[in-house]
Amino acid sequence: MRLPGAPIRRAGADYAARRASRADHRAADQARLGKGDRPGRARPVRRSVLARRALPARLAAAARRARRGLDERLPSEAEWEYACRAGTTTPFSFGANITPEQVNYDGRRPYAGGEQGVSRQKTVPVGSLPANPWGFCEMHGNVWEWCADWYGKYPATAQVDPQGPPSGAHRVLRGGSWYDDGRVLRSALRYHFEAGYRNVNIGFRLARGPN
Repeated sequence: MRLPGAPIRRAGADYAARRASRADHRAADQARLGKGDRPGRARPVRRSVLARRALPARLAAAARRARRGLDERLPSEAEWEYACRAGTTTPFSFGANITPEQVNYDGRRPYAGGEQGVSRQKTVPVGSLPANPWGFCEMHGNVWEWCADWYGKYPATAQVDPQGPPSGAHRVLRGGSWYDDGRVLRSALRYHFEAGYRNVNIGFRLARGPN
């Protein structure tokens, strides 16, 4: 059942099964600095991109488009939730609750009376935890993910493929992170921050398809 105002996304864009890697972090630096400049060296490890602002994340998408000839971009908020839910209507794509064996979060603070578990206090390599029913890895937890949409309140009625406001001060963040409690990692939970904000628990992944 559709909840009033909840973003509903139909199929149309391919979505990255894994978050962006450090190669994309480097691509963002190259796009920002210019081809002749040298960004800091990135080690070839499969960690999520951390501490990225929304703008460099968008630049990374542009750099990948130029390098691979693909139309890649940040996902809309509706696309993100569609991929995260993977056809489910439960609080998480894994069901009514989660465990640290499924999701990287602060297991000492579980959701809705769940059992306590480990808190890793750091990111895990992309693809190291179970994927959701559609094969998307770490949609819940690990790092918050930027969406392309500006933040705004949901409309009062259900929408299909909704778009955020045309402008704003804050961009949408989704998914929660390794630092957060289980409640924050629910498929439906929204967060937002200034597009220039960066932190050690923020990253991004890319969608491929028309804007």
